Amino acid sequence: MNGYPHGRVGYVVDHVCALSMGGLDSVVNMQYQTIKDSKLKDRVESSEYGRVLYCTPQNSTPIRLVFNCK
Repeated sequence: MNGYPHGRVGYVVDHVCALSMGGLDSVVNMQYQTIKDSKLKDRVESSEYGRVLYCTPQNSTPIRLVFNCK
């Protein structure tokens, strides 16, 4: 879709908002990132602070509150 059918040397495809934090598995939520930058981002992105930094309404699902109703 972006002119690199086999990827780019030295880069990885990264989800801007991590899937584990509710990020969408779509092109809107993907970017090419250097391997070095990817490792740095991995340290932060799976925390609540990472959700605030990287997740937006356009690239993630909203947080749903679940109530235990009886």
